Amino acid sequence: MAISGCGVSYVAPTAKLGVEFQSVSDLDTASVEIQHELNRLGFETQPATEGWTSDMLDSLSSEFRLRMSHTISFWRHQSEPVESDVHGEIIAVPTSSDADSWPVDGVQIPYIEINITDFRAGGFSPQALQVYDDTLAVLRQHGYQVIVISPPPPTDEKENGRVKIINMLAAAGWWTAVWAISMAIFGGLAMWGLRRINVDQNLRRLTLVCIGVIVVTPFQASTMFVSIFLPNVFFMAFGYSHEGEPWQFDGNVFGHPFLASFVLSAVGAVVRVRDNVPDVTSK
Repeated sequence: MAISGCGVSYVAPTAKLGVEFQSVSDLDTASVEIQHELNRLGFETQPATEGWTSDMLDSLSSEFRLRMSHTISFWRHQSEPVESDVHGEIIAVPTSSDADSWPVDGVQIPYIEINITDFRAGGFSPQALQVYDDTLAVLRQHGYQVIVISPPPPTDEKENGRVKIINMLAAAGWWTAVWAISMAIFGGLAMWGLRRINVDQNLRRLTLVCIGVIVVTPFQASTMFVSIFLPNVFFMAFGYSHEGEPWQFDGNVFGHPFLASFVLSAVGAVVRVRDNVPDVTSK
């Protein structure tokens, strides 16, 4: 799965398992048992199309819609902090007609396909490798016929660190650029209006700082694959995504975006907002 961002794009590694069954009823029973075991291991599970509207489903191709109807998504509880972002899918393939839409070589029908993806660069993290090992162990403890289709790639901390640094610097650059452009637009308009009505310097400075923090502070607007920065005014108008919530930033509570915006706004207010000083040397 390709992940794109402000800096380096990378492919999120995926491990794939196949579980064979003698009958569709065995498959259905196992699907429920596997979900229970994943819940016990600290994952949430739900149908992949839960919360989707009919328009969203109708926009899919018939083959992909069929696949999604057989898919259960799972992911780690947010209350359990891990260095990696582990998600997965349980895909039931009960009939040969289903397998024709998404074939898996070397696995007999009916079967369940289990995909485990770690959304980070540099192979699976140690936490994701543990998730894979725990899942494989649980399947074998239940006596299921498990086939390893694609094993997880080993951890590559050097590659992970390289991508993290580049993406962090790129994100900081884009954040600053969005802040500067937004401040020039919203702050510039506000200062122009306040000067027109002869508001004093201190109040104009305070107003510029408030605009910088409340209106301009950039946050992430994200899809599953791409993140961009937008000024906070857009989120106030249209709602926050999970990544754009003002109290969430790289796992830290509150602080970083608003604090950075406050400092930049305060410096800008002092440097740029000044009353015109008359030239006392002129006659």
